[in-house]
Amino acid sequence: MPMMTMVFVFVCMYFVCLTAILFFHKYVDPKKMILIFTIIDVVLFVGSWINDFHRKGSFDFLTFDQISPFMFTMLPLSYLMKDKLKNIVYQTAALLSLGMFAAMLVSPLEAHLGSYHDKASILYILDTLLHLNFSLFGIYLFISGTVKLEIKSVLSSAIFLHSVITFAVICNFLFHKNYFGMGYYSNYGIYMIRIFETYWATLIVYLLGIVLVLMLGYEYALLLRKVNSHNLVEVTQPLEINQPTNN
Repeated sequence: MPMMTMVFVFVCMYFVCLTAILFFHKYVDPKKMILIFTIIDVVLFVGSWINDFHRKGSFDFLTFDQISPFMFTMLPLSYLMKDKLKNIVYQTAALLSLGMFAAMLVSPLEAHLGSYHDKASILYILDTLLHLNFSLFGIYLFISGTVKLEIKSVLSSAIFLHSVITFAVICNFLFHKNYFGMGYYSNYGIYMIRIFETYWATLIVYLLGIVLVLMLGYEYALLLRKVNSHNLVEVTQPLEINQPTNN
């Protein structure tokens, strides 16, 4: 299938699913919905690992490749986390919903919107579906009331992501890796694009860009809350996933 056809089909699928979430979220058990999103995430992500190994003939640690694969990994691991850390992961997922939708349109692998004549390989299909699933998952979390987003959620999510990236950068210095595209000894750049000639300027802009994406995600959440305000389920404990109630 042509790349543009694939993007068009999945964008239509995205908005159909988004509409279903907005109107019918309160009729489904949140625990079951989160499990469904998690299963889809695991199946698609494992498929990406297998496809990547088949193409390259070698194993790469995709989890630290960029923000997206890192969050794809965190979703199934959230079942092993304490409530406080799980809440931060879920908040981060909700705040990244808009960014994941944007990445679905313009993949870090290649600019989909500029690939009019290219065919959509299995790699691109898996990548697009992963971002689609995770964006809808983030939207579902705050629409269903599973997480309660506040402005301080942006701060805690930024600290969480920045801490992980700082750890990855240290590994880059020690082991000559290129985790999150921030390898000091390699071709560093922001999603494979060299914007600045100096490493530290690139890293600072990358970290600030993450905060901007989280802020935009927060505004996106507020917008969807207004659209769906009559269906929102307010909770006082963000991590308590209760049975939805009919108003």
